[in-house]
Amino acid sequence: MHMPFHIAFKTYMYITTSTPPPKHTIGAALVAVYGFLIAVFWIDRIANELVALLEFFGVVWGIQSSILGLTVLAWGNSIGDLVTDVAMAKRGLSNMAITACYAGPVFNMLMGLGIGMWVRGRRGAVENVGIGDGRRWFWHV
Repeated sequence: MHMPFHIAFKTYMYITTSTPPPKHTIGAALVAVYGFLIAVFWIDRIANELVALLEFFGVVWGIQSSILGLTVLAWGNSIGDLVTDVAMAKRGLSNMAITACYAGPVFNMLMGLGIGMWVRGRRGAVENVGIGDGRRWFWHV
């Protein structure tokens, strides 16, 4: 917990001084990687908490997790695409907006499932994958 404040203080001191920047590019690269990892950590934590909150409301209201995943989580995941597509259409790039409506979800599905299954297959784990009510719709080989 102390490290982010230390880096922020050092960065502030570095920015406010009038001396020329040092030529240490490895240190700058390490700070950039560290900052990226911290951002990934916070995004992961916030996303996990939001999903847990949504599951809590599902339990309170008696809604199944699969229904929540098919509706609320899917809608929330698509809001960014909607905003981007509408902005492109308003700028006169309607062909690009329509293409993005189809290409974005297809890319996410192909890359998300493809990479996940490839990694799982490389580990040598061959098993059936159940979806929904336990029926086997596809197999991971």
